[in-house]
Amino acid sequence: MNNTIAKAPRTAVQTAYTHAPDAGEGGQACVLMLLEAYGLIPTVSTRTVEDLCRIKPGPTTAGDLVMLAAQPPFLLELKTGHVNHAADLRQILFDERYPIILVNHAGKRALPQGQHWLLVMGYRHDDFLILDPLVAEGVGIWMPAATLQPALVKGIELNTAG
Repeated sequence: MNNTIAKAPRTAVQTAYTHAPDAGEGGQACVLMLLEAYGLIPTVSTRTVEDLCRIKPGPTTAGDLVMLAAQPPFLLELKTGHVNHAADLRQILFDERYPIILVNHAGKRALPQGQHWLLVMGYRHDDFLILDPLVAEGVGIWMPAATLQPALVKGIELNTAG
């Protein structure tokens, strides 16, 4: 299923939602969505979350996601950085980069619980467009900065190095 995703203030990008079959596979699903957003794999790809799980099974660290994106044939160079505030996300998106962030929604009803990875694809005003691989519906979620800010696990963010 394709979604038109608003990115930065002026443009849009097409990306397919990738569902993580298991809660420990969200990082792998976010890498696949990021690779598609940058045009490194086609919208309908033969690559699956399971393919990346064969390289790195289970829960992932930021370093694992960097390693997965660098695998042939992708060769996407990622870097880790610091996202301590929602304003950091806005600047990254304005620069036409799509961060993968680690969040902890402990205690938030209707949100997947615990630490997991999200792909941030756009923003408008104080809301961020999130692709959450643990949400089975396969649509972007507009999340208010007030909800996202306290959930950010400080110091972890992935985006293209270029």
